[in-house]
Amino acid sequence: MVKSTGRFNSGRWMASPLQSAYAELRQRLIANPGVALATIFMDAFGHRKHLMDYAPRKHCPECAKGFFHSQLFDYTWLERCPAHGTLLLDRCEECGQRWPRSSALSDRSCPGCGVPDWDDVRDDAQPTPEQLARIARVQCFVDDTSSGFDFWPGPPYLSDLCYAYLWDSLLRYTWPECVTKDIAAFPAFQLAITSGHSQAELETLGVVFPDYPVVRMTSPLRRLNLRPPSKATWYDRLKRDGPIRRPSPKAQRIIEQSFNDILAWCHSHHEADHQLKLGDFRYFGFEGLVNDGRYLCPFCLGVSAWWEAVTQKYFSPWQCSTPTEYGWTNVVQWSIWPDTPDRLLMEDGDGAYWRPTPRFEERYYERSLLLLFAELYQSAVHLLNRLEAAEVPYRPGWDSKNFYTPGRFTAAQCLWRITEDQTIEWVWPEVHPLAQLDSPRPSTKTRICGGTWSKAVEPGAEALLSDLGQDSDVAVSSDTILQTGALFHTGCFEYRTRRHSWTILERPPSFSLYYPSFARSW
Repeated sequence: MVKSTGRFNSGRWMASPLQSAYAELRQRLIANPGVALATIFMDAFGHRKHLMDYAPRKHCPECAKGFFHSQLFDYTWLERCPAHGTLLLDRCEECGQRWPRSSALSDRSCPGCGVPDWDDVRDDAQPTPEQLARIARVQCFVDDTSSGFDFWPGPPYLSDLCYAYLWDSLLRYTWPECVTKDIAAFPAFQLAITSGHSQAELETLGVVFPDYPVVRMTSPLRRLNLRPPSKATWYDRLKRDGPIRRPSPKAQRIIEQSFNDILAWCHSHHEADHQLKLGDFRYFGFEGLVNDGRYLCPFCLGVSAWWEAVTQKYFSPWQCSTPTEYGWTNVVQWSIWPDTPDRLLMEDGDGAYWRPTPRFEERYYERSLLLLFAELYQSAVHLLNRLEAAEVPYRPGWDSKNFYTPGRFTAAQCLWRITEDQTIEWVWPEVHPLAQLDSPRPSTKTRICGGTWSKAVEPGAEALLSDLGQDSDVAVSSDTILQTGALFHTGCFEYRTRRHSWTILERPPSFSLYYPSFARSW
């Protein structure tokens, strides 16, 4: 009989077993040749259906000879087998084929990946207790939940719980997608929030850590004795005070700083001189842009949409969530502008509101603005590719491969929790939100967007004045930058008023940590 020495957990109640169901199935097939696979499923497994037809991503060839497999091998951050130190492979060394699915195991006679003859079975090839102890140390690191951070359901092919979630660029109006323990940053996250583990020891066991640090930030929550106005009151005050409100000095400074960071990135990624044009892509749908014959410059398009999305809630709160002037956005699923909150208000179950420190809000707001541009720029690149495809003699129809798929940014990964003493902890990778963006090389068939980039200290001011047709040599303050934004959204510069003093709750709270991408919370 084939021994099953790996069928135990790592010493923690309800911890994941070291030996996977895939290994147990293979051992049963070898020990009971000729038994119908369906009978084994019904008799031995109480697992979910998706685990019954499973194929390993990676496998240790030495463990495979001993008919042992751990689900740890599937993680992207585990490069070598903790037991043998060998490189984890995606193909069998014996036959060169990919590791078979559960339903195909009985059809493989390969001693490395299938069901070999009984004479070829070697019990001494199975991992020793010392080798299994090394695997158990990695499993204990994965299963450590002492930090108290929330876990979420994982993907179907892993029998683990999800580790964190991805702020889908912190922006979209959908429930945030799960990030499992399989992400490359998981070891860094887990090491940052737990104790009793050594990075040096884990690296000797085959764990690969990312080349960027993970930052942990803590902020106490302050209770606000405020209650948001009703929907009717909100609209009534909008009518009385006018549609324009000023951003806070903190928000104004962060917007200007982020805008200059974005323009500096654009300047460093564009080969030719370039003049930013913010007004060329408003009031157009995608078909109109194609028929108009203009070149979809991803830099101008991305920055123009970013400026609109960021400042529209200040200058046109009536339509702060609708990109009415950008008809092409529905092609890339931007039917609603995202919310980039400069004030974070969290509501508990008793109707009370809590707010973190200003420093915490600033870091969150700054990363939100830069991640917003990253996705808007990526969607602009997608439209550029579609426009180039449309310039062939026939216009191809839209099919599934042409649909826009939002990107995944390492900088958008985060982990958070609120402790019992009303303290929020936030953990995120110290990666610049624009570091993963690549600039496309325009094809020879398309026209290059001409002009010159601003080399001034405040390129944001130069870009906005250029769009408005004003003299770019005029000295402009950051306050003027945001004032000119009123022309972008309302077309009514004279509507600006100082009568209102409704600074914190002139709109209902637009942020909840539990629903970070929903902007409306009445």
